Amino acid sequence: MEGELAYLAGRTSRGLHSRRAFLGRAGALGLSLVMAQGLLVSAAQAAGPQKGGVLRVGLHGGDYADTLNPLRAISAVERFNLRCVGDTLMASDSEGRPVPAAAEEIEASPDHRTWALRLREGLQFHNGQAVTGADVAATLMRHADPANRSGASGLLSGMESVTSDGDHVVISFSDPNPWFAEALTDYRLVLQPAPLGNGVVPEVFSGPYIPRINEPGVRHVFERNPRDWDNSRGHVDQIEVLVINNHDARLAALSSGQIHLANRADPRKSAQIAAIPEVQFVRGASGGRLAFSMQTGAAPYDRADLRLALKYALDRDAILRDVLSGYGRIGNDLPFAPGDHAFLAGISQRSYDPEKASWHYKRSGHEGMPLVLRVSDITWPGALEAAEAFRTSATAAGLPVEIRPEPAEGYFTEVWNKKPFTASYHDGTSSAGRLLSTYHLSASAWNETRFGGEALDKLVMEARASADPTLQQNCFAEVAKMLHEQGGSLIPVHCDSFELASSEVQGFTAHPDGEMMGGAAGIRVWLNA
Repeated sequence: MEGELAYLAGRTSRGLHSRRAFLGRAGALGLSLVMAQGLLVSAAQAAGPQKGGVLRVGLHGGDYADTLNPLRAISAVERFNLRCVGDTLMASDSEGRPVPAAAEEIEASPDHRTWALRLREGLQFHNGQAVTGADVAATLMRHADPANRSGASGLLSGMESVTSDGDHVVISFSDPNPWFAEALTDYRLVLQPAPLGNGVVPEVFSGPYIPRINEPGVRHVFERNPRDWDNSRGHVDQIEVLVINNHDARLAALSSGQIHLANRADPRKSAQIAAIPEVQFVRGASGGRLAFSMQTGAAPYDRADLRLALKYALDRDAILRDVLSGYGRIGNDLPFAPGDHAFLAGISQRSYDPEKASWHYKRSGHEGMPLVLRVSDITWPGALEAAEAFRTSATAAGLPVEIRPEPAEGYFTEVWNKKPFTASYHDGTSSAGRLLSTYHLSASAWNETRFGGEALDKLVMEARASADPTLQQNCFAEVAKMLHEQGGSLIPVHCDSFELASSEVQGFTAHPDGEMMGGAAGIRVWLNA
């Protein structure tokens, strides 16, 4: 049986045998659908990538404000697009570990205050201009500048200087920074040319694909870069990204052959999807989290008792059961996913408790005006349903939560991180330190709760400055306690990622950095010839 299935899996991965016929034969021999699909993935990886074709991708999470400006990138579509067009100095391997990319060599001083790197020889921007150390310096300084409010600013905190000499770059920090190599994998830190003339940075990149059509909220088209330095990526000739924010429409487009890849499938339809032989159903425990975030400096959310009242008024079990069909893990108002080394058993799981919610609400002194939670399904499919479940449990506890649905268009630019109580979704990351630097340092542009300050910053920086796992764990423990007891995030669940691929797609897998292989699926997968 094993020899027959291995032979058929190999032929199927090369397009010489029907996927439906293979799955039927595997089922007849007693193999489950999941195991049969696993055989196909293994066979495809063994056969190796094939070049050519047009990859069509349907993505949730885009709108008219999408941009190729890395300083402003927020959405899933923007991350995917930047991974297509841009080079980062480091990349993430399949385990989420940093590996050299545009930087061929990188080395830290013994105290991790100074990092030196050397660019790959012959690296060019899409316009033919050579990539130099000056461009690296300009890229990093641009994101580190607080005035630019880059989402990557927290990752570069403490950076004092960047100097360059040809292809060599030296970066100095005020404190030790052992995490810097991992920070350089961030999709926003794609290389761009140094500012020209009046300081405006053109949307010029050096990655495996060149942007050809840019219709924000609708369609993006990229063509393979003939000068790309890395033959292990960029297998298809062209990538077409279609923004499809309705999950039923994405599934229909995939089932009918209009697209090859789709993100954020509805977990409530997992059984239906798994039964479609032409569709690969890829599930990953990425640690992505749905959050209802309060700005702790804005009234009435500046009252700690009101924040606690809302946390106790949240029925996490109902959201996991009814919105995610059980595909995820209960959250505890912490960004760390269960299983992360920073998710501490010493912090008790907060459960729905109407009495405690009512007690803290009365103690907060709030006078009964509606607590308006602004939500859009562009954050995550099911966000509106989760918000309604929260409103129901909060109402039962006597809290006047009001749900205000917001249109997808402009949500990330006009609502999220601007209004005092909003819904958001964040992919997991392979590092607690990277997560805290991005979302919880007080200087981070993406600190959506505005919670933190000197004490929390000190703990994060102390953890970042140490290579001692025990010290890091202790620092994370203290940060976790602060966020759990005083922070402004309601995190009901940590979601599994649910993604779909047609049978023509090979090399597509779950990734620890979240959906669409950490955004890099477009440059990593290939199509059957």
